[in-house]
Amino acid sequence: MLSGNREQGTGNREQGTGNREQGTGNREQGTGNREWGTVNSQQGTVNSQQGTVNSQQSTVNREQSTVNCQLSTSYYYLYPSQGVTCNSPLGVNTT
Repeated sequence: MLSGNREQGTGNREQGTGNREQGTGNREQGTGNREWGTVNSQQGTVNSQQGTVNSQQSTVNREQSTVNCQLSTSYYYLYPSQGVTCNSPLGVNTT
């Protein structure tokens, strides 16, 4: 009968092992929280790409000003006394 009591004590030690495994599960939830922070940094990258589109629009504006310069050069050929300063289509600076 004494040997039967010792076997019940062994069963209690196995339950203690189960408690340690639950603690491991809590640490894995903390890893999930760090992954959320990575998603937030990717949204910041999308915002910087929108800034690149804005710089391309300013390039279109510079091309528009080149067309205006050619129109004012034609105006200078018609009315040279007005003193229009612009690069002519031939590459000569007319003042």
